[in-house]
Amino acid sequence: MLRASFYGVYSFGAAPLTRNARWAAAVLACGHGALLSHRDAAALWRLIDFTQDVVDVTVEGASRGGPDGIRRHGARSLADADRAVHDGIPVTSIARTLVDLAAVLPPRLVQRAYEEGARQDLLRVGAIHDLLNRSRGKKGVRALRATLQVDPGFAARLKSELERMFRDLIRGSDTPMYEPNAKLCGYEVDAYWPEARLVVELESRSFHTSAFAAERDDTKTAELRLAGYEVLRLTYSMVERRPDWVLDTVRTMRARGIAANARTDAPGL
Repeated sequence: MLRASFYGVYSFGAAPLTRNARWAAAVLACGHGALLSHRDAAALWRLIDFTQDVVDVTVEGASRGGPDGIRRHGARSLADADRAVHDGIPVTSIARTLVDLAAVLPPRLVQRAYEEGARQDLLRVGAIHDLLNRSRGKKGVRALRATLQVDPGFAARLKSELERMFRDLIRGSDTPMYEPNAKLCGYEVDAYWPEARLVVELESRSFHTSAFAAERDDTKTAELRLAGYEVLRLTYSMVERRPDWVLDTVRTMRARGIAANARTDAPGL
């Protein structure tokens, strides 16, 4: 049985299309040279997890109304470097996808996509700069240039959205950056300021919910404190809803730790 997927594109059988099949059908419906783009391209590259009712597709030339269910974007030109094929689907390159995302999503989500690209070793920063230089005046260029100032190597070491939120909070303050995922006393800690012997542990909602996890965390905290480290535990709610308090607390504990270490290291003590 034939079933219309998009105008002019049909599929066999009654079962709903998989997401990849829907993406492929949308690109096919937009004609030769069309590319999956924007949010859907980012989802195909697994840079962000994004689900929407329409499919973003870019075509060369003026943007015209596309078939129902497709958001059609026009591009004045698409270089070979802007094109790729992933999982059999014509799609915008990583660099082009990031530029397009920067035009339609908040900077925080664009940064997350950039960082995920680094984590998967998909980023080619030279290719991104080349595209930015070819895209002067395009919406999103300035936002993506700002994102490129972020160290993707640091971000690639972070494991959760809470760790990324905390990193963004510290980076936007006057507090020096910490060491992420440092190894102390046989444990991995989320954030560590060695000059203050200060540890911050971030209790994300997905990893710290069971009684076993709570006991494990309490044991870890006790052993770190016995070894002379100060430990501050922060929850998702604290970082999200009380960022000023979090920053003030970190500043105070860091300053206190630095002062205590200075007294300990002083001659004659």
